[in-house]
Amino acid sequence: MKNTKFKVYDYDSKTMYNQEDLIITFDSVGEDVYVYKDEKVEPLYSYELLQYIGSNDTFNNEIYEGYIVKRTDLTPIAGFYGKEEIGIVKYKNAQFVLETSEDKYYEISSDGIFYINMADYEVIGNVYENTELLK
Repeated sequence: MKNTKFKVYDYDSKTMYNQEDLIITFDSVGEDVYVYKDEKVEPLYSYELLQYIGSNDTFNNEIYEGYIVKRTDLTPIAGFYGKEEIGIVKYKNAQFVLETSEDKYYEISSDGIFYINMADYEVIGNVYENTELLK
């Protein structure tokens, strides 16, 4: 069974909260998110919920939606090997993908990165705290 985990970025405090700091409730209307801080439980009002995709990068860092990931091609063909692309992890068409600036999509499975792509993946930031990485 897949372990579903979340992180939350709070726009008001500009803080990323990890799973252990959160209380998340889901119902037919949506979700409510609360954070445990300063020995109190407080609601979050302006936030982004980021789901763990079930895969880790080459260095065993967990990958979440909204993460900025560097993909290094390992295909042993001239012109491909060593080519680097930076993209954002998104959920599209019922799957997680790495969307690069060249409008390419690389599939990422919830059981691990599809190594048929023959690439290394490295988490280098997220779109909420590291926007400069996307320029």
